[in-house]
Amino acid sequence: MKANIQNKAHKPNKAYKPPRAKTRGILLRTVTASPRQDAGYSLSCNKDYSVRRAKAFTFVEILLYIGLVSIFIVTLSSFMGFFNQAQLKSSTIEDVNQQGLYLNEVISQAIRDSDGIATPARGTNASLVTLSTSKSPARNPIKIELISGKVYMSEGVGTAVQITSDRVIVTNLNFINASQLTTSGNVHFQISINHKNPNNRSEFNYAQNFYGSATTR
Repeated sequence: MKANIQNKAHKPNKAYKPPRAKTRGILLRTVTASPRQDAGYSLSCNKDYSVRRAKAFTFVEILLYIGLVSIFIVTLSSFMGFFNQAQLKSSTIEDVNQQGLYLNEVISQAIRDSDGIATPARGTNASLVTLSTSKSPARNPIKIELISGKVYMSEGVGTAVQITSDRVIVTNLNFINASQLTTSGNVHFQISINHKNPNNRSEFNYAQNFYGSATTR
């Protein structure tokens, strides 16, 4: 009896089915692994999108920097242009003023070194002055005249020498003999000088008048 019972106890039960917990666990783990993989894929996609977005912003920033540099270069070029124009204008004014002062000094000194006025006659004016220097025969006479926009000076039989710069044009040279019968010879003169401006540029457009007078000894 006991043996039969044991044998019956060890016989497998046909209705018994092995548990599928492990299989289900495996399936469950497999199923639950997919969302993790999807999440990882989503994160990688987000990283790629962030990188692309960062690159896009960097490109925009480069364009912005290029625009700012271009504006700076244009502004600097304009400033340099204005600065060069100002320098040229200053140089033009200096040329004219120096020529005016130089002519004034040369003419005044020549009149003071002379002892008589041959031309222009008393009470008249001319673009030429002729001065006598009896005490210096080698220099007699001294002539100062305007020829084709340039002032020339000669002494004695010597060749006339240009005493103005090629950068300027003397548009007027007028001598007035203001001598009186009872006084030494007196000469008033006026000089009008323009800077040369063949291309009609504003920085070279400058003119000035100079006045002077001197008395013979």
